[in-house]
Amino acid sequence: MTRLPSLALPAALALGLAASTLSPASAEPPPDDTVPAITIDSAPSKLYPAVDGYRDTALVVYTASDAVDTMLDVHVVIRDGVGTSVAERTSTDVESGATIGWEWDGGDFVGGTLPGGDYVLEMTAVDEAGNTSATDSRSISLDEGRLVDRTARGWIKAKPSMIGKDVRRCSTLKGRVRGWAGSLGYYANTRCGRTGVPSVVSTVHGVYVPEAFKDRQRGWFYGSMQIRTWGGNAEKRRGSKAILQYWKDGSWAKAKTMGSSLGTHAGRKTSAKPFIVVDNGRPVIIWGLGTANRNWYDVKKFSLTLRYQKMVYPDVVVREAPSPFTMQVPTGLTVPAPQLP
Repeated sequence: MTRLPSLALPAALALGLAASTLSPASAEPPPDDTVPAITIDSAPSKLYPAVDGYRDTALVVYTASDAVDTMLDVHVVIRDGVGTSVAERTSTDVESGATIGWEWDGGDFVGGTLPGGDYVLEMTAVDEAGNTSATDSRSISLDEGRLVDRTARGWIKAKPSMIGKDVRRCSTLKGRVRGWAGSLGYYANTRCGRTGVPSVVSTVHGVYVPEAFKDRQRGWFYGSMQIRTWGGNAEKRRGSKAILQYWKDGSWAKAKTMGSSLGTHAGRKTSAKPFIVVDNGRPVIIWGLGTANRNWYDVKKFSLTLRYQKMVYPDVVVREAPSPFTMQVPTGLTVPAPQLP
């Protein structure tokens, strides 16, 4: 792990620092115009030192200045929750008035990584005459969590996963087609004679999905998702097809035609994050299937593949997401059935 750079304190270090007692070197500054000053301009409040790509380092940005424009030494002390110094650093020959960024990776400057907990970063500047600035400080916490990749896969029967439908008067939605328990048959233009007017039959489906790690700024840590159907054209209507779509921000998107041959047909693989819907605080993915214009299509079941990340900790036993996981259907959502694009 890379240790704190030699010159500047990382701006990522400052996370709502509480002022703390100055080190012995930071005596009361002399009352004249030559006293240097140190200001921590920005720093985050939390650092996750585990190298997983998420807030692995803290960037602290600071400005050191002196009225007579001399070179400065910047002293950094990191104290634990009881005030003990657990890391120290001195950057020499810092140009007066310079704004500098310094990255900290949670190291103790002697090759180790500090344990999780709350810390205080203290910074002072000393000019060439030995004048010492007042101390500026920030609080920062180290979190021992690590992001790990997870994949959830599962199948669910077509009818039990249905949460809505749109069956126009000239079409039919049938259950238990081909003797398949929980299946659905989408039969467009089965009624009204040969009017030639396309008649839609479509359904809405949804399942609760595992909850990913969530960051206040970046939101859910979901990766890719993909829905598949297992089905094909009805036995009496060869060549029939259906269209699969995903629900996003109040509209249907990512439409793809499901083939007529009996078997598995894949919907579009896409980023899951924009398609996450929250129901009673739980994340849900919603999709729709439909057909029209005398197409007859049978579906036995759907599958979901979802990639996401969880935050885990060293002292917690981590269980892999069941694969296949048990997909549960939301009951309180109302989503309009998809129209065919």
